[in-house]
Amino acid sequence: MVRRRNLVRKICAIFAIVICLVLQMRQTGHIEENYSRLSEGQIEQIAEGAAADMEKRRNLVKNVCKKYRLGLYEVKGKKSQLFDHPRIAIDHHFIILQEHNLTYCPINKAASSTWRHHVLHLTGISGSIPQGSILDLHQLGKALTSSIKMVTVRHPFVRLVSAFRDKLENVSATPNNPKQLYSRLVWGKIEARTGSRGSGDVTFRQFVRHLIAEPAEDLDEHWRPFYVQCMPCVVNYDVIAHVETLFRDQMYLIRAARLEGKIRPAWQNRAASGAIDPSRYFQQLSKNDVRRLHGKFRLDFELFGYDQLESYLTFAKEKD
Repeated sequence: MVRRRNLVRKICAIFAIVICLVLQMRQTGHIEENYSRLSEGQIEQIAEGAAADMEKRRNLVKNVCKKYRLGLYEVKGKKSQLFDHPRIAIDHHFIILQEHNLTYCPINKAASSTWRHHVLHLTGISGSIPQGSILDLHQLGKALTSSIKMVTVRHPFVRLVSAFRDKLENVSATPNNPKQLYSRLVWGKIEARTGSRGSGDVTFRQFVRHLIAEPAEDLDEHWRPFYVQCMPCVVNYDVIAHVETLFRDQMYLIRAARLEGKIRPAWQNRAASGAIDPSRYFQQLSKNDVRRLHGKFRLDFELFGYDQLESYLTFAKEKD
């Protein structure tokens, strides 16, 4: 009876997350398909709804940073007991468009391809995009105080599954696959930590335990926590977009940055992003693994208002 009840709970949890993802995709797809037919009044209405959410998101970030005394809210002599403030040089992470008064902090696996597409279109650059490292600190400081600052985030667990699928899953099946670099990187870290040598594909469980064991600042940028990569407790972001509301949030930014007629809402790699079923991966983990992984990314969850931990625990096994 207990086993049957647990099975029902697991099915309900999977159903809830799938329904949530489908609804988000439908909302995003509806705006995309009808964008060219929207009137100015309809666009204004959508932008106003996004503006209200942006205010809530900015306030949430501010309150969480205050709660843990991080970054701008650090209290002298009262260091946060739960989180260390990241020490990565922030000037290497920003894409600064001075002509458009826009500063963007890219986060891989959180619509970064979409925003890089916009940047290339706005600048006319072909190939790779120069980031903040080409600017001196005076220019960076000016950009961070006077420009519109933007970051896009995503449910942390969904992002990790996306990164695993893209960089680590089944990479050994293709000879000379350049993505084997990431497998060797993770295996090297595991070997250095445990003395256990490995080769071939990294399993999702091994990947998760690698994330748990490594310091957040040392993680690859494809799975490094948001709060380390873009330091929202130091930088006051004006636009905090979510992948889950990507089209609407792009509409808000286009109006806020006065980019009408220059770019329009888009979603690069949408098909791959929409096909993720996290339950298949979290079934490989124990509940303890999931709790520890949540602890590692807890600040991202709190800063940006994500939850559903209980649903992910339902997917997991009781014990190793």
